[in-house]
Amino acid sequence: MATKGGRCLGGEKKVSEGLLASVVLNGLSPTFEAQARAVGAFLTQCGEISVQAYVTLVRDFGEGEKLGRFLGPASERVWLKADYFQPELVSAQVEAFGSQVNLFPPGLFGADLCGRLAARLNGSAVLNLLDIDFSGARPLAKKAAYSQNLVAALALNNKPYCLALSKDWSSKPHKFGDKVGAAGKDVFATLAMGSFDKNRERSEIPRETSFDLSKAQALVVSGHGLGDKAAVESAAELAQKLSADWGVSRPVAMNAWAPLERLIGVSGAMAAPKWALCLGASGAAALLSGLSQAQKIMAVNLDPEAPIMSRSDLAIAGEAKEIILALKKLLDQ
Repeated sequence: MATKGGRCLGGEKKVSEGLLASVVLNGLSPTFEAQARAVGAFLTQCGEISVQAYVTLVRDFGEGEKLGRFLGPASERVWLKADYFQPELVSAQVEAFGSQVNLFPPGLFGADLCGRLAARLNGSAVLNLLDIDFSGARPLAKKAAYSQNLVAALALNNKPYCLALSKDWSSKPHKFGDKVGAAGKDVFATLAMGSFDKNRERSEIPRETSFDLSKAQALVVSGHGLGDKAAVESAAELAQKLSADWGVSRPVAMNAWAPLERLIGVSGAMAAPKWALCLGASGAAALLSGLSQAQKIMAVNLDPEAPIMSRSDLAIAGEAKEIILALKKLLDQ
């Protein structure tokens, strides 16, 4: 993304030139216009932006003409035909551009892709972005935090910078003028099951329960200490065997080991289950706040001094993966 004397929320900003941006939008959603308006407001208020590509999911290529009027100028407009959201496939398409900035709209779609792509490319991810300043050695981003009650300032270390906008941008004005819809070329592609690693797609855990984690009566929570996505999936299988729902800590979601909708804590669901089993979670303040109304908490962690251990009714100092396997075996018997 490149701006010259760009103006963002904080006022006039001299922004480094030479950065290209890819913008990703979900045309499968009825909120497409709001998404496009938020992105347009960001690009307008941050100055003259060089957008390398708009990447938009559509159900039919014919929708491009209707949706294209909401887009600003770009070298390419890529229309991805899909029947449903396939995050790994979309991430691969965006990765192919090699943009130094990847911009996502407000909402779960944008937050999910933002976290996934940053983890995939070892970049920097910011959710609920309010403002960003590229004038220093490292970009400084401001984001809404703690259920929109605070503003956090973050220095971004690694490229690409993956930015998911705050919903506040949807109500801000944007003006592209005669450049609306202008593009170097339109590219059409179909996302099909045969075009990627099928095993990777199967690893996306289905929603087995009502999915309203705030109403979960029993909850299995996976923490970063589980070590990998496979262990998180195993914990989700355990939850199903226990007739429980499952959630994750923020590091798990940010590593794209689980959908962002599964997040427990101040940035996710505030749960009040009869019992919660926390596996490999250290017990950061954000997570503990999300479980503060739980009647009983059980925890498994290698570190007996982890904060979660002192806050639990039952604490086991041990390897969470082994506990998961042992419990699954007992339940199968």
